[in-house]
Amino acid sequence: MADCRCLQVFQGTRVWYHPDWQADLGELGLADMGNWRVPVDVPAISKSKHVIACYRIMLASGRVIYYKRYDYRTRWKAALRFWLRPSKAAIEKWGYQRYHACGVDVPRTVAFGESRVMGVLRVAFIITEEVPDAVSLDTFVAAGLPGIDVAERAGKMSAFAGRLADSIHKAHNACVFHYDLKWRNILVQSRDGEYYPVIIDCPRAFVSCLRRRYGITADLSALARLAVSWLTLHQRYHFLAACLGSAADPGTRKAWYRRVQRRLDKRPPKIISIQESPLKGVRFDRKP
Repeated sequence: MADCRCLQVFQGTRVWYHPDWQADLGELGLADMGNWRVPVDVPAISKSKHVIACYRIMLASGRVIYYKRYDYRTRWKAALRFWLRPSKAAIEKWGYQRYHACGVDVPRTVAFGESRVMGVLRVAFIITEEVPDAVSLDTFVAAGLPGIDVAERAGKMSAFAGRLADSIHKAHNACVFHYDLKWRNILVQSRDGEYYPVIIDCPRAFVSCLRRRYGITADLSALARLAVSWLTLHQRYHFLAACLGSAADPGTRKAWYRRVQRRLDKRPPKIISIQESPLKGVRFDRKP
């Protein structure tokens, strides 16, 4: 598949659709290049700064999509940040491609596109297929995990932690960085009684071997912000070590842990009051 950044245009509109989905999108008018900029007739599940709106839409075929739209038509100052630069929709699509190439599970991209005037971004969108039987990691730990039998919980979550660490390690080895790898941007998908991580929402992703240290620190720090409430120091250290891979010696692991901690100290995370973490007893040094 071609790099999505080639869809960047200087003037006009350009849209890409997955061939298998064009008929389904046609029923919403989204397959018409003249209509995709119009808000769909469903309530937005999230909005941000009058620019970003995300919609969850069930199609007549039964398939579910997430339609994320960036509208800069009344936000010229914000739009100028993307002058002759890829839109967030393009970066997210490109990020999914890079993650997929690393062997990391991500949602399937159904369509995306953008409209520009003299290189200034006006509107951009990305549509992804819903990941079935999945919830965000923060929701799963807070609401779903306590309902699982204690004896079964530790083994399954240890395996999940190993798979997540392996996915992060493979991406970082390929110099692919999410830059917003918080718990809500990781889905826990149930397959055949086991749990698998799916990485979502990466409009800030970047690839750079020259900025590898910065990227790893940013990703591990984002993960650690909520981990300080749910995990012990021992668990956090061993998960970080698993993300770094078996090639990292103890001295290297401690150096990375201190580096992540310094980044957290600059903007301390909010600590959630928890009587007893449902992740108690989960091992984070286990391979998937």
